[in-house]
Amino acid sequence: LVQPERMDNFLDTVILTLFGDAFSPREEFLILGLYKLAISQEMSQMKSVGDLLSVDSVVPKMIITYNRRKQGHQFLKQVIAPILDTVINQADLNLELNPVTIYHTMISDIEIQTGTKSNLNRNMKEDEILEQPDVKRILGQRIEKCTAICEAFFRDVLANVGRLPY
Repeated sequence: LVQPERMDNFLDTVILTLFGDAFSPREEFLILGLYKLAISQEMSQMKSVGDLLSVDSVVPKMIITYNRRKQGHQFLKQVIAPILDTVINQADLNLELNPVTIYHTMISDIEIQTGTKSNLNRNMKEDEILEQPDVKRILGQRIEKCTAICEAFFRDVLANVGRLPY
């Protein structure tokens, strides 16, 4: 296996050397098959949704390398850019899902609003924090937002599969 610190160089070598130009539909098909296999392998190793967010995944690195190629630029600009713009332009969007961070931010917000030190326990454990109604509510809202963004992303990508450059 490739060590994580050498992964970017490895991906550059493999993807850009083997599939850099990919002018034939067959080569493009093969690189997309490689991505499909990589995503399947990574998803089979995930034990929870949190793993997807916290694991140092090779798939995003593969996609970044893919973006350096000429063929993928137009597709990404036309399909993925609008989704990303929608997310980026939501100034108040907060997708933090770590309950401890949510709880501490909640305490800070209360202190800023009231101008006094909060009486909430700052030393609670994660399982205790997860039982707090406000944390549950905030976490639920953010999970719904993340889900909506992911669904929009997948819906748009799947709706435009026919425009892929292979």
